[in-house]
Amino acid sequence: INMEVVAIDIGGTKMDISVVYENGQILSETRQRIEPTPRDPQEALRILADYILRNWRQYNVKAVGIGAPGIVGGKNGGYFLPNVSNLPEWNNFNLRGNLESRLTENIGEKIPLSVESDVYSATAAELLIRIASLRDVMPNGLFPFFYLTISTGVGGEQAINNGSDWEIYRNERGVTEVGHGRFFGTATDLNPLECGCKKFDCAETWLGGNHMRKRYGAEPQYATSEIISTVAQNLANFLYQNELTRNSKVIVVGGKIANEWEHLSHSFIDETRHNMGILFYQSGFPTPNLEVSLLGNNVGIVGGWAIAMKQLTGKWPKYPISLIPNGSYAKISQLSPAIP
Repeated sequence: INMEVVAIDIGGTKMDISVVYENGQILSETRQRIEPTPRDPQEALRILADYILRNWRQYNVKAVGIGAPGIVGGKNGGYFLPNVSNLPEWNNFNLRGNLESRLTENIGEKIPLSVESDVYSATAAELLIRIASLRDVMPNGLFPFFYLTISTGVGGEQAINNGSDWEIYRNERGVTEVGHGRFFGTATDLNPLECGCKKFDCAETWLGGNHMRKRYGAEPQYATSEIISTVAQNLANFLYQNELTRNSKVIVVGGKIANEWEHLSHSFIDETRHNMGILFYQSGFPTPNLEVSLLGNNVGIVGGWAIAMKQLTGKWPKYPISLIPNGSYAKISQLSPAIP
C-alpha cells in the first residue's frame, strides 16, 4: 500500500503545497501554489487545513512536513519568534498547535506534523540528494556541508557528521541565523539599513531580496549585470568570513534569487566561486566547493517530505537516485569531494 505525506513550503512571498509519495516522488497533479503568502496567519491556516483534509480523504496521508520562514521555536516547535520573519504578522503565531487542533477536530486522530524553518528543510533536501548520488563513492555519505538560501531573506544551516549519521547543527537556542549577523559589503547605498530583526546591516540587508532596491537601486528581477556582480562579490566575502569558523567541504546556494540569477547569461554562482577562490587562496585556506541548488523550486517540497518522513519513521529517508534531475548525478560526483 502506498503511503503519502503532505509537504508544505511557506515562503515570504508564496506557499507551495503537494502530496508526496514516501519515496520522494512529487504528485504533480496535487501541487498547489498560493501567491502571495497570506499576511493573516489565520487565513493561511484555513488554506493549509483545507488542503490537508481534502487530500487526506483521497490519499493515504500519514504525516505533514512544513518548512516556514524565520526562526521556528517554542517548546514543541511551530512558533514564529518575534522580529526575524519576513511575515511580521505571524510573530508568536503557533502554526503547529493551531494546525494540529484543526486537523484533529476534523479527522478524529492526530496526524504526525513537523514544523521546521524553511532553511532547515531545504538543507535536508539538498544534502539527501547528494548522499544519494555519492553513495557508491562515499558509503557513509557524510561531509561538512553548508546550505545558504538567498531569497526574500537570507538563511543558512550546516550539516555535520555525528559519528554514525548526519545531523543539521543547532545552537543552544535550536537555530542558526547566519542572515542576521553583522556584515559590511559594497553597494550603491552604504548607509546603514534596518533589517526585519530590528538590527542594522545584517547580512540579509546586503544579500536579501527585501533590501535589493534600497541597497543597489533595483528589485532583484530588474538587477543589471553590474548589480549581480556586486552581490556576487558580497556573497563571496560573506561566505569566506562565515567559513573561517565552519570549515565546510561543500557549500550549496539556493533560494529564489540565486536560482533565477543562475539562469541568466551572467553566471551568478560562477562569479561568486571565482571571487571566493581568490579570498581563500590569499589566506592559505582550502577552498570549499561552491554549488548551486540542484532541486531549484522543488527544494521546499522535497524538504517538507524529508522532515515529514523523519517525523513518521524517526530517521531521515533515502532519496532515490531515479528521482535526481537529469545530469545532476555526474555533476555532484564531479564537484563534491569523496571525504573518507
